Amino acid sequence: MNQHLPAASRPAEKTLEFVIISGLPIFAIGLSEVISKNFNAHVRRVQKVRNALELCGTVNVDVILLGVTHPERSGLDLLPDLRKRCPGARILIVSLLAEEEFAARALKAGAAGYILKSSTPEEIVRAIQMILKGDKYVSQAFAGRFAESFGVPASRRHESLSPREFEVFLRIARGSAVKEIAAELSLSVKTISTYHSNILEKLDVRNDAELGEYALRHNLIA
Repeated sequence: MNQHLPAASRPAEKTLEFVIISGLPIFAIGLSEVISKNFNAHVRRVQKVRNALELCGTVNVDVILLGVTHPERSGLDLLPDLRKRCPGARILIVSLLAEEEFAARALKAGAAGYILKSSTPEEIVRAIQMILKGDKYVSQAFAGRFAESFGVPASRRHESLSPREFEVFLRIARGSAVKEIAAELSLSVKTISTYHSNILEKLDVRNDAELGEYALRHNLIA
């Protein structure tokens, strides 16, 4: 005999705690609307990374949506701190960069998924559903190529770059000037110039032309 609990007796569905870390309020609002429409969720939006870390000390966060680019620190560089402060949270990287190498670094550093800011609401929902089940998710925009490259051993020079250096490296390789990158990342020209020098030294290249050739040779840019 089928038994059904009266509505008042059914256990309430758990309200999931989401945190969106983004310096772009309009983007964060749109993302929170997608989440609220598809999940029983309480969504918090914060612009500063330090606020998110403080929040992790007071709330049992289920999902963190994190951008790659932050003025304070690279999103990838933040992953260890977020995992330590929010050990139960699943972290989904939301990025402008459709790069297998970046996605691989993110997952190796502890992210549960990596999607693009250009993803459809349906893909965002699918990604969140998968990571909540304990699975990994990579954007469909490059999932096939990523699957082929994810298992490659870390034996190349660019593997020695820090997350922020790697981010600057890709931008330089695509032709962006130091001043442009400084403005995009809200960092000083001096700071980006320091990253630039470190990148040239670590990759053992003499100039930006060789840097670009290196990126192409290793299939880091199209």
